Amino acid sequence: MKRAFLDPWFWGQVAWLFAVGAGAPALAHRLGGSAAGAWLPVAGMALLVLGFWVFLAGVRDLGPNLTPATRPRRDGELVTHGLYAHVRHPIYLGLILACTGWAAAWGNLLVTVMAGAGTALYLGAKASVEERKLLAQFPAYAEYRARVPMLFPGRTRADGSPR
Repeated sequence: MKRAFLDPWFWGQVAWLFAVGAGAPALAHRLGGSAAGAWLPVAGMALLVLGFWVFLAGVRDLGPNLTPATRPRRDGELVTHGLYAHVRHPIYLGLILACTGWAAAWGNLLVTVMAGAGTALYLGAKASVEERKLLAQFPAYAEYRARVPMLFPGRTRADGSPR
C-alpha cells in the first residue's frame, strides 16, 4: 500500500481536490454571484451530498480492492457489482459530482463549470491510465469495459454499447 502513495496520479488528484476546495470559494467570492440566481447554491449542496454518497458507495463496493494508485492491487479482484455494474469508476463520478456541487454552492456558474469540467478531465485521464493496467491484470476487464460506461451511467449508443 505504501507504493500506492508514490503514484503521481494520486498526488495530482490530491492537488486538484485541494485547488477546488480552496479555490472555488475564493474565486467565486472574487467574481461575485452569477445570473444563475439562488437555485445554484441549493443545487450545489444537493450535488455535493450526492457526490459524497456515490464516492462512499464506490469505496464500500471496492472493499479490500481499494487503492489510491492507478495500478490495481496484486491480490485484488475485478469488481463489477454494486455501483460498478452501472459505471466503471463510481468513486471518480462521486468526486466529479462533489467538486461540481462544492463550486456551485458558492453561487458562481463560471466557477461551477470550471471545477466540474476540470475534475472530469483530470479523473477521466487518470481512469484511462488505470484502465490500461486493469486490462493487463484482468482479462475479463475488456468485456466489462465494452458493456459498462466509464464515468456517467446511462450513456449508451443505440446498440446498447457505452459511448
